[in-house]
Amino acid sequence: MECNPKFIFLKESRFRWVECQITTLKHCWNERDIKDALRDLPRGLDATYDRILENIEDDRVRARVKLVLQLVAVAMEPLSLDDIVEALAVDCESETIDPKGRIQDPSVVLKHCSNLLELYDYWTGYVQSAKLRLRFAHFSVKEYLVSPRILQSPRPSSFFAIAEQEAHRISTTICLIYLISIPDMKSDTNSFLKYSATYWHQHVKQITGKSRRELEVGLAMKLFVSPSNILIARWLSIHDPQPFGSPMFICSPIYFSSLLGLINITAALIARHADVNLRGGVYGNALQAASFGGHKEIVELLLERGAEVNMQGGEYGNALQAASYWGHKEIVELLLERGAEVNMQGGEYGSALQAASYGGHKEIVELLLERGRVDSSST
Repeated sequence: MECNPKFIFLKESRFRWVECQITTLKHCWNERDIKDALRDLPRGLDATYDRILENIEDDRVRARVKLVLQLVAVAMEPLSLDDIVEALAVDCESETIDPKGRIQDPSVVLKHCSNLLELYDYWTGYVQSAKLRLRFAHFSVKEYLVSPRILQSPRPSSFFAIAEQEAHRISTTICLIYLISIPDMKSDTNSFLKYSATYWHQHVKQITGKSRRELEVGLAMKLFVSPSNILIARWLSIHDPQPFGSPMFICSPIYFSSLLGLINITAALIARHADVNLRGGVYGNALQAASFGGHKEIVELLLERGAEVNMQGGEYGNALQAASYWGHKEIVELLLERGAEVNMQGGEYGSALQAASYGGHKEIVELLLERGRVDSSST
């Protein structure tokens, strides 16, 4: 007999409520405190979390706890206490790292987030991380923090409400400042440096509208336009976003902005007269990189600014083969409209048709066959 999912949820919530109360009682100093606590137990998990958050009274501590909760809520990979120490040292107003802002005793994070966060053994595949990582103590913690319920009838705990886009904006900002400002050091000794280099662009893509544009053309642009490309070179030495890697000195900044789908940075680089046809990188050029990534807006922009639609080279030989293999039908249609040669040879799969067939993309195969017949009849 199958259990009702709602029943399982309610049962789990009750166990969680009991667990929180036991933890609270453990912190009581004497029998009188225990009796007082038992007379004033919160009703339900929401009230329990409210009480935990409302007991954080110092404004500076409240701000830091909220920041920690935001970082953990949207982390692309679980963060360690050491990572949190480094993140809290970033001063977003001055866009610098303040060494005096580093927490002396990282365990205070868990002290102030008791019943909200916990440490656990983190495994990547079959390899155990050298450091314990942070996570929410129960799924209901994050669920409450991001839900509208915490904002109902405004109260002190409402301060800790998490808007996920805002959390991603803060995470992006911290990662970029850290990546730009940290003195040269090895990422194998600084896991937050590795995290920042690997995930800043993934955080920024979770943001929409004005906030994303401001981040891309502001702070993120510093990576792409530094003297002698020193900052982008340092970023890529820590983490190369290309699957197979390539000598970074032959790749242009616009190649990487196109590969990662950073439309505002790509437009800004073009406004600075970046060469859209510069060769280099695993995918040969910016157009093929954007086609591989499925970034239609960037493909359109590059073509409008003079990108050669049939430029050869790179992993897939040309942009059409890259888009065909990965099933990006709208980009295939766009490239064909702009004059892409449907029967061009080269690349990993020999032709766009073979790439689409290998990838199992029936609609693109039909599109390429139809265009091939049209091209043949017109010659």
